[in-house]
Amino acid sequence: MKLLSFLIALLIIPTSCSAGPKPYDHNPNSIVQVVCMDDGGKSGWFGSATRIAPHTYVSVTHVTSEHNCKVNGTAITVTYTNVEQDFSVFTGPEGTAFLPVSCKGFKKGKAYVMRGYAGGGTDDFFQPVIFTMYDLQTHLALFVGNDFPGMSGGPIIDSRGRITGTVNISDPTGGVDLRDTILCRRK
Repeated sequence: MKLLSFLIALLIIPTSCSAGPKPYDHNPNSIVQVVCMDDGGKSGWFGSATRIAPHTYVSVTHVTSEHNCKVNGTAITVTYTNVEQDFSVFTGPEGTAFLPVSCKGFKKGKAYVMRGYAGGGTDDFFQPVIFTMYDLQTHLALFVGNDFPGMSGGPIIDSRGRITGTVNISDPTGGVDLRDTILCRRK
């Protein structure tokens, strides 16, 4: 019973990645916070993104469609967006840490980790989730577990440390499967 309570707590309570071991083997510096300002220069929106190449990031359209978005104080340039899928690609500051992309899709019953800057905080969080099904109306992958505002655009990572999707919605917990995006249709 104690084990079951612990597993349920893992699915419900976000855990700061800065406190303790990482559940999956990947470089946390590849996950960044996206900060978008309103026209008056005040913070308007926070989200997350994942670096997949030295200058290339993936996120979601509802984060990157805002004006004056920056990563680490550097303006981003959106290079691809698909509003229907809520998926975007942008260029931003150079970095050496990035996650490899998996185009294999989610597997029912398998565990994944959602990462992102919950609540616009300064530390990214990881949240264990289990893939359950695809919503045939929205084409989103649905999971058992929670994500939180600010995690939108962050990665959904498989057990090999590869980005398999992006965090999209929080009620129900869902994401975009990279298999269905331009990143994987080209391969």
